[in-house]
Amino acid sequence: MLALKLSFILYFYIGFRIGKAVFNRYGSVFSDNGLSFKINAALAGIFISCVALAAFIRLSFDIELLLPQIIRIHATHFKWYGVESLFACLTGFASGLYHAEPLNLRRKLYITAVLLFSLFLYFEHFYTRPIYALCRNQMKDGFVIQTFQSSCGPSSLANLFILHGRKITENEAAKAARTRYTGTTGDELALAAASLDKSVYARYFKMPFEDVEKLDLPCVLSFNEEHFVTYIGKRKHLYEYVDPSIGICLAKKEDLTSQWDGKALYIYPEDFNFELRKGESDERIKKIKKALDALYKKGSADAVYDGLYDDSLEASLRRFTADYKTLSTENSKINPYNNLLIFSKAYPLK
Repeated sequence: MLALKLSFILYFYIGFRIGKAVFNRYGSVFSDNGLSFKINAALAGIFISCVALAAFIRLSFDIELLLPQIIRIHATHFKWYGVESLFACLTGFASGLYHAEPLNLRRKLYITAVLLFSLFLYFEHFYTRPIYALCRNQMKDGFVIQTFQSSCGPSSLANLFILHGRKITENEAAKAARTRYTGTTGDELALAAASLDKSVYARYFKMPFEDVEKLDLPCVLSFNEEHFVTYIGKRKHLYEYVDPSIGICLAKKEDLTSQWDGKALYIYPEDFNFELRKGESDERIKKIKKALDALYKKGSADAVYDGLYDDSLEASLRRFTADYKTLSTENSKINPYNNLLIFSKAYPLK
């Protein structure tokens, strides 16, 4: 992180050189007494615009799906870093325009830049600092209850481990997921699960609810990327899950699926093969299991194509396999917005 912060100096210098070159070439255009006010107002406007843009991208999850996985996993940090880098470059550009002005005019610019950049650092620290140290590890009916509104993700992950027979606290899960005041993404929870237990795989992916029923395994369900719950299973005609904000819940299928956005997080041993329980047989699930076994080699990047669940399974697999083979040598040509979901292979967080 220190190297990233120091890179702001480089961006400032590049902007300064560009601004100075522009002034030397078009200096007469800037020779008016209102230049100081105009540039300060422009910097303030750019600051507000950048913050608004970052907020828009954060709230529009579909835009994030267009980004590479490493950026999605650390999306909050990348956004703030990008906005700060842009501001450092623009401040350097303004300084280049100011370089031939009297000292009192340059001082106004520097004061404006320092104040705005200080606001950047304050908001970044507030929204990106981890909250695991503040988690109180509350329990209800044997399950973890979230401490903060934004800690539903690690609480649900802890409950998933509890259902698998291992006690994980909210504090441990939040630390592994690097949960912030803005919450945790499903990709971050998958990485956290892999780091908490290196003997398991963790996959966060999209699937029909019918397959959740057939697999009959505990999992974390995402409610519109805003809330997470831990699915337990079916009890007669109702479905049981743990909502970390209130405890154990029972709901009808239509009530549960109306909130669910179709994404689920599973953890399972390395030798698990997605066999159906209770002797159930479904050719589609068998094909999915076979495809997963074939594609997910040990040490490979984990990915699956949503087309696995439609009628053209074999054709989709052939297309995906062809693109999948290019992942190790070049960037994938598959557009993640078009139903490609990337999952996390178990590897520890640093």
